[in-house]
Amino acid sequence: MNQLQKKSLTISFFLGILFLFLALIPGWFVVLFIILLVAVVAAWFYNFEIGSQKKAWLFHNLRFLILPFLFNIGASLFIVSFFQTGTKVILALIVALANYYLFIALRRVHNLGEKAAIFQRNVIISVAFLSVFLSLSALFRFYVTFSVSDNFKIPQVFLVIMTGLIFFGVSHFLAWENGLDMKKFSPYNLVTALIGAETAWITSIWIVNYPVFGTSEKSNLGGSPLSAIILTIVFYLAWGVISHKADKSLTRNVITEYIFLSFLFLFILILTAKWLPSF
Repeated sequence: MNQLQKKSLTISFFLGILFLFLALIPGWFVVLFIILLVAVVAAWFYNFEIGSQKKAWLFHNLRFLILPFLFNIGASLFIVSFFQTGTKVILALIVALANYYLFIALRRVHNLGEKAAIFQRNVIISVAFLSVFLSLSALFRFYVTFSVSDNFKIPQVFLVIMTGLIFFGVSHFLAWENGLDMKKFSPYNLVTALIGAETAWITSIWIVNYPVFGTSEKSNLGGSPLSAIILTIVFYLAWGVISHKADKSLTRNVITEYIFLSFLFLFILILTAKWLPSF
């Protein structure tokens, strides 16, 4: 086991312990969640040896914090939405394993740049799509929970802006990670963010089943955050087509593939989803 693997194993071990605590001690969620945020940032410092670099390196490496941050925050909120302890423990172990491969892939892409192995890039792309789903799942759960609260309500504009920022952040990192010209790709990032924000605005008015955080009888809904699933599919389609266009590799076959898979996923979702709230 080389030094990079040992570092990643250490990170995934400690993050995995925190996720297990989240699964087994839900009453301590707020404290453990704050500790998790600090731990993710500390893992970023440790993995990229930020402390030994100049301030310019610190700013440059901030982009490598996007995926670990979105992935782990979204995963923590996703895990606590389940009621079965066994399911939460299994998910916590899966997240720990994913963190192991993610931090290895991020560091190798950081070190090797365009020469990084295809496997490492595929790991990052896979976790990126998963991060979009998990972070948006958490965002929509909070939105639905507090939209029925009598004390505090999250405005719809917050949901729309946050979705756009998530789309923009992940799209920006994937574009850089795939070696695209960032100056030329910036307008495409904005288009991707706008597509996400508009889709979030449209889907936010749907009445569907959501797992939510709260004890209010009004918010006692169950199910999956369908808007988050649809937005992930939209991100897959938009970023895939736009990135190939920017890379000058967009062909009719590529467009057909992305459209076919996107509509296939949507078709399966429409057939299997429960569209009415269950109280």
